[in-house]
Amino acid sequence: YNHPGTLTSSPTWSTGKYVNGVTFNGTSSYIDIADHTDFTLDPAQSYTWSAWVNPASFKEWSTVWSQTLDASNFFYFYAHTSTDPDGGPVTNGISAYWWTAGGTNKIGVHSNNNVLSTGVWAHVAVTYDASQAQANRFKIYVNGVDVTATGDISSSGTLTSINPTNVRIGSNQPYGEYLN
Repeated sequence: YNHPGTLTSSPTWSTGKYVNGVTFNGTSSYIDIADHTDFTLDPAQSYTWSAWVNPASFKEWSTVWSQTLDASNFFYFYAHTSTDPDGGPVTNGISAYWWTAGGTNKIGVHSNNNVLSTGVWAHVAVTYDASQAQANRFKIYVNGVDVTATGDISSSGTLTSINPTNVRIGSNQPYGEYLN
């Protein structure tokens, strides 16, 4: 779809699951993708985000993908360990957040614990199904298995669109949370 990324702060090309991959240092490197209307999120549409990940370590807020307007309006998808109670916490897993109006309107969801391991490739997919009730819209899959922690989802208000000005792989803006 002609949305090339720019390697920022020296991520390195390395061996991926299949052919090439990118290694992020966990402190400053990421891929920046230019803003485009294709990245506007509409809560009435369905989406899937997916990636092959191979975590070197687990820390809180290790961003895989981000679409950010500002600190109050964003979609983030993490591979991490978090004590965050907003739809969690989770250990060595996945979290997804669609957050608008400073969290007044939101969905936060986590996977089950220990669905990822350091040094092991995993295919992760986060789906958003607009046809479902808001609290049931996210599903998290690891290697094709639904690992959504359905008993612990945070949902409130009514989601609104996000027209991001910042799209990244391996980091988010404005919080500066990085994947290792």
